[in-house]
Amino acid sequence: MKVRPLFEMIFLSFIKGRINSLAFSFDSQYFATSSDDKSIKVFDIKTKELVHQFSAIDGGKKIFFPLVTISQAPILDASWSPDNRYIVTGNTDIQLYDLQTKSHAMTLENPHKKEGNTITEVIISPNGKTLCFTSTKKYKGYPEIYRLDPNLSGGSSSMTSS
Repeated sequence: MKVRPLFEMIFLSFIKGRINSLAFSFDSQYFATSSDDKSIKVFDIKTKELVHQFSAIDGGKKIFFPLVTISQAPILDASWSPDNRYIVTGNTDIQLYDLQTKSHAMTLENPHKKEGNTITEVIISPNGKTLCFTSTKKYKGYPEIYRLDPNLSGGSSSMTSS
């Protein structure tokens, strides 16, 4: 098998700071980055263009393209929903971004934030009904699992403990 670079370093000029995670969409048309610049960036693999850019959310405020950062926390992880509509991210809380509407869909409050925990990894199950995440202190990296409300574009907290 021969391996060749699909992207050159050009796309890195969009990102300031360390890239913390990379995630392919389930249809393999896009990939997303989360980074220390407190943003999620989505790139089209065919055109090699930046197609979406979301900043971190702080206090319920929404700031989108062009990027204006209002959170002090780097985004540590990002993953896609199976239908490729949402990207879920983790830092001080869990954020869900809707790629169809190019907007913030909801905030899932970190249940252990008061204890100083940061969400380090987050993923949505292949059926789209379950969210799993790990944090820095509580359970020392063991996963926590929550059922997602079927109406993902709901309010500020739509998950229940499993």
